[in-house]
Amino acid sequence: MSLAILILILLAVIIVSAFAVAREIARDGHGRRPSLSDYNSRQPAP
Repeated sequence: MSLAILILILLAVIIVSAFAVAREIARDGHGRRPSLSDYNSRQPAP
C-alpha cells in the first residue's frame, strides 16, 4: 500500500516539475533564460 502511495507522489512531483519547466520556456519565448541573453548581448559583436 505504501509503495503505491510513494509511486503516486513521485509521479505528482515529476508532472508538477515538467509543467513548471514548460511554463517557464513558454514565458521566455525560445527557452532562453534572461541571464543567458544578457550575457550574449554584453559580448562585443565580431
